[in-house]
Parts: sequence; C-alpha cells; structure tokens
Amino acid sequence: MEERQAERHRYKLSAIFAGVETWPDGARYEGFYRDGKKNGRGKFFWWDGARYDGNFVDNMLEGEGTAPLLSNLAGTYTWKDGRTYKGPWKNSKINGVGIYTWPDGKTYNGGFVNDLKDGYGVMTW
Repeated sequence: MEERQAERHRYKLSAIFAGVETWPDGARYEGFYRDGKKNGRGKFFWWDGARYDGNFVDNMLEGEGTAPLLSNLAGTYTWKDGRTYKGPWKNSKINGVGIYTWPDGKTYNGGFVNDLKDGYGVMTW
C-alpha cells in the first residue's frame, strides 16, 4: 500500500493495538497493529470505493500463514464496480482457492496464483 501521511488513533491491547488510520484522500484502515504495522484482522477502504475485509501481515493483505489473532485467514475484497473475491491472500495477491464474482452474477470458483486463475476451477454464467 502506498505510503501516505495518515491520522492514527490507537487503543492498546497488550502488545497489539486496535486503531483507525485515515488519509487525506478519504482512504481508511480499521483494525489491529503490531510493531507499528497492520497485523491481524482489519478493514481497508480505498478512496475509490474499493474495500478489503480480512487479515493483514506486516501491512500486506494476507490469507496464508499465521495471523496474530485469528485462525480464519481468508478475506473478502470488493471493487467499486461490484466485483468481489472471497478467499485467501498472500503478499497482497489472490492466492489459493477462492470465489471471484462479477456484478452480472458470473462466478469463478477455483485456484489462483498471484492474482491469476490457476489450476482447476469452475466458471458459472
């Protein structure tokens, strides 16, 4: 995510902080921090209306590995145009088996590697 100046409000929960971070362009993050970075469950709202609700590891959208607070490691990303993806993330990219849905109702349920469809999947129109 782009480095921008942000206003931060934090609430301490032992070594992990819950907080809200806002940017001048209207972007906003609500969630957990560890060592000054987004870590654990959170929601990120971009200025253009896109949003992500899921896990973060060291400021990256993350759905595989160990998150500090949760065992449910998948997230949902919704684009401004209505497309959605629900499934695992790694290094802020779609990775693993998930469901990608278009606004017209078309879906792809299958594998992804680095944001691209990969392996077995089922496309429904």
